[in-house]
Amino acid sequence: MAVPDNFMDVIMEFLGVDKIQQGYGFSESSTFHWACEEGHYHVMLCVIPFVLDPDTSEPRPRTGRQTGRAGVYDILLRAHWGGVISGDEVTIDWDLPCPCGRTSVAFEKDIMRYSEKQGIEDDRITCAATQEVHNEAIDFMKGLDL
Repeated sequence: MAVPDNFMDVIMEFLGVDKIQQGYGFSESSTFHWACEEGHYHVMLCVIPFVLDPDTSEPRPRTGRQTGRAGVYDILLRAHWGGVISGDEVTIDWDLPCPCGRTSVAFEKDIMRYSEKQGIEDDRITCAATQEVHNEAIDFMKGLDL
């Protein structure tokens, strides 16, 4: 849903508050990245961020200003794989320190869903396995010498 440019002002007026702490996260990841006073979302220390090529999912260089699909690896997760590729287009400037003074890497404030940018209805990346993939995995495991 498209929100008006002044949506935060409307929310603050409705709630009767002077400030709302913003942050960035997505449901597939267990970590939330808090915004600084410059509006950048500083990546939590337990997360390794990636900017990926949106077509190939190859990692972009970790130098300069890079824009692409957000990917993160949360090193604290133990119950399941901590790697996630989102449907969001993000920008990280790997070399430029944030004017707020924090030293952690940060996602820039303008984050957009690829579905919105490309005008498509659904851009979710799924790991739902097909029957063929399931059968290949079973055949592979049967061939292991344990």
